[in-house]
Amino acid sequence: MRFQMNWRRLFALLGLLAGVALFAACGSDETGDNNQGNQPGNGEELVGEDSSVVGGGCFEDDACEGKCMTGSDWPGGMCTLECDNDTDCPDLSYCIAIERGICLMDCYEDADCPSGYECDDKDREGHRGEAYVCVED
Repeated sequence: MRFQMNWRRLFALLGLLAGVALFAACGSDETGDNNQGNQPGNGEELVGEDSSVVGGGCFEDDACEGKCMTGSDWPGGMCTLECDNDTDCPDLSYCIAIERGICLMDCYEDADCPSGYECDDKDREGHRGEAYVCVED
């Protein structure tokens, strides 16, 4: 009987330790990923057609947090950020291998993109593979 009691205590202790470990893991970000969601805290969206960070229309860099992409490949301009990999971009965007890395809005279909843009797969910067993002159609 004493042997069974020790096993019960051991399993209870292991269960408690597992619960503490899960609780601690929920509060940390060990990856260093700076993607903290689509809201910076002041209510402004980081990614979208109305954003001054990634995806919004623009005519000059002053209209954006980062840079304004203009020209025939960027109808109406598009705010973006320079990046080395996806962790430099806000959630809902990817670092794409254009001009040594820029953040572009992710998408599933053309309707997810601003007018004049389509959803297409492009090579990622700093990562293997491609991602679907909004680019000139």
